[in-house]
Amino acid sequence: MFECRVKETSMELTKRAELMLTDTSKAMKLDKVVNGEESIVIKPTDYAILDVHNDKAKGDKDYTQYIILTDGDSFITGSESFWNAFKHIWDVMDGDDFEVEIYKLPSKNYEGKDFLTCSIV
Repeated sequence: MFECRVKETSMELTKRAELMLTDTSKAMKLDKVVNGEESIVIKPTDYAILDVHNDKAKGDKDYTQYIILTDGDSFITGSESFWNAFKHIWDVMDGDDFEVEIYKLPSKNYEGKDFLTCSIV
């Protein structure tokens, strides 16, 4: 069984918009979009937090996904490090327009692994 629910969002949702958010098949995966030393810059318009239950998932069957919306695109990740950095920027900017650069850094805890994060531009 696969179940996806909107836990939190930065915007008011119609039933249609909520259904669209829970269909993540067209969202770009940040882990794949941000490759190696390359980074991307986006201008977020909204965000959503999804609670997911997936019986077919390897490992934990219940997890959280974060969606960042821009004008026309949506990006998805399960990265807590990215989310913590993004949410801090979102809260400080308090509705003002801004752009973030999304990139990977080497993990200090896991040799040979990278983690996603972001910084305001």
